[in-house]
Amino acid sequence: MPDVDEFVIMPDHVYGIIWLDGTKENAIALEQVIGAYKSITTVAWPNYHKKLGVVCSKHLWQKDFLIGETIVSESTNLILAS
Repeated sequence: MPDVDEFVIMPDHVYGIIWLDGTKENAIALEQVIGAYKSITTVAWPNYHKKLGVVCSKHLWQKDFLIGETIVSESTNLILAS
């Protein structure tokens, strides 16, 4: 299970620091974390707008996401995803 360290929600994107432990067997990949987040919000976003009686845009996500990676130490990677 990934650990979310810090995150910032901007008007049109999200910055986050996610800690992944690649040493565990069947470790979760960053792509799986992003996919799960997008899936959950894709369902929640229109439901939220429906409760408010507001028309929701059909386009919620761009096709790809950007990953920046910085090595913090020899054994730990800090991965930033937006």
